[in-house]
Amino acid sequence: VSQSRYINVAGKTLSLKVMVEDSSEEYPAELVYGDELSDIAVIRLKNWGKFKSENEFQYLTLADYNDVRQGQEVWAIGHPWGLTWSISRGIVSGIARRPGDNPTFLLQTDANIFQGNSGGPLLNSMGEVIAMDSIMVADKGGSYGMAIPSVIVNKVLHDLEKHGEVRWTMMGVIVAKNAVIKEIAPDKPADNAGLQVGDKVVAIEFENRTVQIKNTDHLVMEITTSDPDSPFTLNVKRGEKIIKVDVRPTFMPSSAFLEKEVKK
Repeated sequence: VSQSRYINVAGKTLSLKVMVEDSSEEYPAELVYGDELSDIAVIRLKNWGKFKSENEFQYLTLADYNDVRQGQEVWAIGHPWGLTWSISRGIVSGIARRPGDNPTFLLQTDANIFQGNSGGPLLNSMGEVIAMDSIMVADKGGSYGMAIPSVIVNKVLHDLEKHGEVRWTMMGVIVAKNAVIKEIAPDKPADNAGLQVGDKVVAIEFENRTVQIKNTDHLVMEITTSDPDSPFTLNVKRGEKIIKVDVRPTFMPSSAFLEKEVKK
């Protein structure tokens, strides 16, 4: 669910209740943990046995975010302004919109995501969840919706379960357009691995898969959502040659990025 719906400015949990369609029953819940940077929270029903026995439900599948394409049709489900179980239709307008220097990123859509949609699913034509509805950005010229990609949801859940915090994988580089390395921080993983300014990343070899890099946003997405405990190999173009560089990454927790924002 979207954390912003359940945490007030004092950092205290508001009252949580879960409702289902075609029922007036309300099921109390509690906040398990949440990540403010990605705006994702995990809640627990206090009486799961009662909820399960009284309701029939079907789990939705998180889509592989590598299969998401700009222009594909999507459907946003939620309860905008109290209008329960509403659906709006649109397309994927952008796959990886990054808010400032944060490691997380958002999917942009022209499907309507209003107050009350937050936390609901954004579905593809197969009924898979490609993102979690988050916010609507609007001005006098129009509006667009933002949703939390499935790959970020997976990352947050994995890290919270394994580490109790969200750990964003880092190499210690600044990347310019076309996945070209612009700056390298000294004594960080990229520097220690032997990467050089001007190297163009064309592919990443993880333990079980190889990813061909499309652009800078794609590179950032693949690195930041990977497991910081797992080394990977970058295929980089240096001059006229393609070379392989083994990298042992590090990480920064969400709290570190939030502290950095406060200091600004």
